Amino acid sequence: MSTMSLTSLALDLGSLQRSDTTTVEILHPVSGDATGMKVVVHGVDSPTYREADRALRNRRLHKLQHSGRNTKITAEGTDADGLELLVRCTASWEGFMENGQPLPFTKDNARRVYEEHRWLRRQVDEAVTDAASFFGKSPSSSSASPSTSSD
Repeated sequence: MSTMSLTSLALDLGSLQRSDTTTVEILHPVSGDATGMKVVVHGVDSPTYREADRALRNRRLHKLQHSGRNTKITAEGTDADGLELLVRCTASWEGFMENGQPLPFTKDNARRVYEEHRWLRRQVDEAVTDAASFFGKSPSSSSASPSTSSD
């Protein structure tokens, strides 16, 4: 293959625009309709996610090192760590109501909502790990050419 054809196939890393956060539109668990609830989360490649993940792993390792042989890793413990990671990666929300009242975003409210509403937690958790949703749309090779529209 010639150098020219390799260059035309190569991805220009400078063309990728990654954001640390994305907005998740929460869908109704049965109908799939929009609920008006939105959650802003930090993604797996963000500094916030990486710092929270390291802190939780370091906490677990510290506990293992200082507790001796009797320390057990449990499903409940890893689930709690996953919840805490999700809470730490949640930046804000809007449109949340509870008992007819607006539910303000706090880390404690997020933790409680994620614990009580697993369907909502799953949607947010899936968004955090969906790396593609943190990249802006880059122009395709066909749209990089000058526009021919008359507006």
